[in-house]
Amino acid sequence: MVVIFVSTAFIVASLAVRFLWSSPRPALLHILALDKMEYITWGIGLLTAFVIFSQLVLLQDQVATQTLMEFTRQWNDPGTISQRKRVAAVLELESGEAARRGDLDSVERVLEGLEDFSTFARRDVVDKDLVWDSALGWYAARYYHCVNQSGSLKNIRTRWCNPPDSDSTLYCNLEWLYREYVSREARERKIKLERLKNEYDTKKQQFIDSEKNLPAEG
Repeated sequence: MVVIFVSTAFIVASLAVRFLWSSPRPALLHILALDKMEYITWGIGLLTAFVIFSQLVLLQDQVATQTLMEFTRQWNDPGTISQRKRVAAVLELESGEAARRGDLDSVERVLEGLEDFSTFARRDVVDKDLVWDSALGWYAARYYHCVNQSGSLKNIRTRWCNPPDSDSTLYCNLEWLYREYVSREARERKIKLERLKNEYDTKKQQFIDSEKNLPAEG
């Protein structure tokens, strides 16, 4: 949105500077001295810039909506639901147990989709208000919280490195979305952030049970 506005403003400003610079009069006197046809020309130019700006904003909104719809479709796909049910069982394990049992692959498959969604959000392809209004934003925040609390995220970030290294860039956009989401949720609900995170903790098992009981066909 900001890029579109700045680009349109730059075009209009460039035309204005070029027009006014060509006159020996001061800028204000030059504007006051415009004849009827010049006023019409400027009016048409400004109207055209406004229409272009409006169309670009509309196009951006359409792209954001279509992107969110596609991610939502993938999230509710039977294959993804099957993976989510397996991850819910992993989240009940003690820290480190998922790595020993080799269940981290299932966790990564679900996190990969949420990471892609978070990347689009971070780059403003899907704006933050749309993330907040969407069910997928709600799921992304709670999945990150649960996976991080269970120790699975730590195990994933170390499994692809030589000990004792850890790759903090893995799922960093999902981590960013989590921080943004919980901060906004705390503001919207007018509660402290720590109280909200404690609520995530106490409702963790309820969330896991909900995912485990998802219908097989979505």
